[in-house]
Order: sequence, then C-alpha cells, then structure tokens
Amino acid sequence: MAERKFYYYGASMRREFRNGEELLLEEIPYSELQKGDIVAVLDAKNPYVHRIIQITAKGAITRGDNNAAPDTRRLLPEDHFCRVTHAISLQLRIRKIAGGKKGMRNYYQHQTRRTIRSFAGKVLRCLGLLPN
Repeated sequence: MAERKFYYYGASMRREFRNGEELLLEEIPYSELQKGDIVAVLDAKNPYVHRIIQITAKGAITRGDNNAAPDTRRLLPEDHFCRVTHAISLQLRIRKIAGGKKGMRNYYQHQTRRTIRSFAGKVLRCLGLLPN
C-alpha cells in the first residue's frame, strides 16, 4: 500500500509523539486495523492522530492517549485514514510505532500516568499547594 507523511501537533498523543515530528503513514484496509494501532484520520474537519481502543460492529473507537474520554466520532470503513508506522524526531531519529497488543500496553501506561497526574493535582490544590 502507499506510504504518506503527516506532521504531528497537539497534546492528545504527547509522550508517544512530540510537536513537529513527522509521522510515516501506511494506507491499509479497515479490515487490517487492530486494537492498539495508531491512526491518522485524514477526512475529518480537523485531521487528528489517535489510538484505536476498541473495534465494534458500529466502527472503531479511537482515543488520544492523554484524553479523558474516547472520541465521540467512530472510525468507519469508508473514512479516509492511515495507520502510523514510524515517527521521525526533530533530530531525524526514526522509531517504529507499536500497534496491536504492545500499542495497547502503551495506551494503558499513558492512561495510568494521566490518572495519577490528575489525582495528584487535585490533592495539591486541596492542600493549597497549587492554585485553583
């Protein structure tokens, strides 16, 4: 399948990607997507890069690793999307992007960190150590 490029900017997939990184994308059929894959959804009003966290009969559910909730819009077979295969850092280092089971492990780690940061912030605000 054809390979494409996309530049990442945002906070929803921070830790996995940094702003300005070049992502290498692979066009694949919807049937080859796996839970844990990271996809670039290109036909949305605002293109975005998120991870597939569940595949159902009604479409694939995506979510940014740092987001509190899944996306409301489901990824459908007729949507224009690509799987993210590699990222090129600003220092021109290429790294492979994990999908499938390893991708889901990364997702759970990101979600755990997000939950801990949120809880710690609430405790520190309650103690008056952080502004409200």
